[in-house]
Amino acid sequence: MRSLRSPLIHAIAIVFGFGLLALAHWHGMERQAQRDDRPEVGGKRRYEILLPLKDNAGQIIPQEKFMQTQEELIERFGGITIIPQPVQGVWIDKGKRYEDESIRLVIDVDDNQANRAFFQQFKKRLNARFQQEDVYVIVATVQEIK
Repeated sequence: MRSLRSPLIHAIAIVFGFGLLALAHWHGMERQAQRDDRPEVGGKRRYEILLPLKDNAGQIIPQEKFMQTQEELIERFGGITIIPQPVQGVWIDKGKRYEDESIRLVIDVDDNQANRAFFQQFKKRLNARFQQEDVYVIVATVQEIK
């Protein structure tokens, strides 16, 4: 009987060991992938801002407000990408459907606390300037292909 148990226990231990090894390998790959997604120290972040062409009352926003916004960003960061073709947004909030058209500004900047704080405050100014409840601003890490 002892001879039957030993091979069985040995086989279970081998399978279990391979399972743990595979799990450890998979977990290590998952952790590496998570590390690869994090911005590098001194990396870049891309901020995209959608500026509505009309305010919440449906009035066309004066061109000066767009120019002021663009110039502020160019002065601070040295450049900006402006995508002037309107993009359309449609959403439902509290059962009411909303539609708008916006232009998109794209700014790639160094990833640091000063720039993150700037965009937090800048969004508040944009909400007031464009008479919006919430100007849409997103951020993503950027990895340039070299």
